[in-house]
Amino acid sequence: MVLCFHWEYHQHLCKSGNTAGFTGRDRYEPTPPLPPGFPGTAAAPGVTTNTFVVTDGSGNTAVCSFTVTVSDNEDPQITCPASSTVDTDVNMCSAVVNYTAPVGTDNCSGSMTTQTVGLSGGSMFPLGVTTNTFVVSDGAGNTAACSFTVTVTDNEDPHITCPASSTVDTDVNMCSAFVNYTSPVGTDNCSGSLTTQTAGLTSGSMFPLGVTTNTFVVTDGAGNTAQCSFTVTVIDNEDPQITCHANSSVDTDANWRVNYIPQAAAQASAVQAGLCSHWE
Repeated sequence: MVLCFHWEYHQHLCKSGNTAGFTGRDRYEPTPPLPPGFPGTAAAPGVTTNTFVVTDGSGNTAVCSFTVTVSDNEDPQITCPASSTVDTDVNMCSAVVNYTAPVGTDNCSGSMTTQTVGLSGGSMFPLGVTTNTFVVSDGAGNTAACSFTVTVTDNEDPHITCPASSTVDTDVNMCSAFVNYTSPVGTDNCSGSLTTQTAGLTSGSMFPLGVTTNTFVVTDGAGNTAQCSFTVTVIDNEDPQITCHANSSVDTDANWRVNYIPQAAAQASAVQAGLCSHWE
């Protein structure tokens, strides 16, 4: 009696009970490749159905089947670039930043990488910290993510320009002068700069005789500063005034003396009137 087992892939195993020296099954390798799911073969993720048919010498058959299910539970992998810090572009409050976008890998083909947070390479990145996150997903729904930051800092000093220095005369009958000027206002590549006067007098003030230095400082949001200065010089070009007594004719006294108001009295009178107090 000969029993033959026939698989769908046309491999035959035969056993003859009356064949001398036969100690096991005669195995004949099939012509086509082994199907997925057969012992020792690689099977793709998913379900593979394996069916076996047995046929006896009379042509009677029986069939059985089983499945091999391969599941992909291995997460993909992804590596992001290192975080970086860059300065703002000149006269800008941002910076164009280029980087190589990461692409995830997986043990199975068909994975897809997407950016979920942040800006793409070559974009204009704003001042501050921008977090960029990439996620890779495989066909089985497994995911992996990585993130990195791009920090844009403002190291550019602001700008400020002061008026030209000036020289003015004292006001009439005064030893000083009211002076008006346009107060400088600083500018910066980023908004939020503040300009303050740190020395001198404000516009419209009464400036004293001599040189007054006026200094202005502009500070931006990052703490960068710039300053400028100019001088206001007040000079006295007003002639002093003096009034003498009218001419008079007098007789000498016994001591040959003549009385009149001395220059010192005229000087005191002039000072009281608010004139500059330098006399020769």
